[in-house]
Formats: sequence, structure tokens, C-alpha cells
Amino acid sequence: MQNEVKIYSREVNGDPARNLTLLKTISIDVDGDNQPESIELYTAAQKDTSGMIMWDDGQNWLLIVRDGSKGYPLFDDRIQLGQLDYLVYASSDKETHIIATYSDTASMKVSDYSFDRDQMCFLQKVLYNPSDINWVMPYEPYK
Repeated sequence: MQNEVKIYSREVNGDPARNLTLLKTISIDVDGDNQPESIELYTAAQKDTSGMIMWDDGQNWLLIVRDGSKGYPLFDDRIQLGQLDYLVYASSDKETHIIATYSDTASMKVSDYSFDRDQMCFLQKVLYNPSDINWVMPYEPYK
């Protein structure tokens, strides 16, 4: 498939999310080994003393699947005037999928990540990635 990317695990030396703010996490068996992995979404934006996130025009985002000492960074990049989010579902064949949505002021990308047990990697399939768009609705960040 043309729009398929393979994402292999790598040893997580130290914590790639150190100094990042955790926005969302779920524990679920993603790779079919009957042990839960952790799917975590982080941003570089920090919280103030009242717990509100101090958003800037842009910040780095990290979406990572952790499996023991290894990690699969599904997204690790800066997003300007936008955000990243994810949903998890199980398909009819009991395969776990992670749907990640990336949006900024002039683009949107929806990717489907699933674990390939034969190659021991995640496969990323881009489901939606239009060009030349300009959002009409205002950006609503996480609170």
C-alpha cells in the first residue's frame, strides 16, 4: 500500500515524555500478547498552578505506545496552532487500532495504526489527508 508506513519499536532510554504534560492515556493489549501496553498522548505545553494548560501558538506533541522498556513513537513533532488526539477501537477480527487525528489551521490528517505481529511493528495507514484546506471553525484546545 502506498500510504503505509512501518513504525518499529526502539529502546526508550530515559523518558521521552520527561518535562511533557500527559493529556490522555489508556492501557490495552495492542500487540496481542495478552499484556496491556500503554498508549500515551503528551504535549510540551505546561500547566499553571491552577492546573490549566498554558498553550502557546505551537508546541511539540508525543503519541507513544509503551511496551515495557520499549516504545513505539507514533507521532513526535511540533504542531503550530493545532492539536493531536487519538481514539482506540477493536475491529471485527479483534485487532486493536489507534486512530490519530492531527489538525492545524490549514491541514488535517487521520491515520490508522495497527500492530503487525509478523514484522513486530506498527503499520500506519493514512486515511485522510486533504491538501489546501482552511478551517472555518475556531481551534478549541484541551483544557
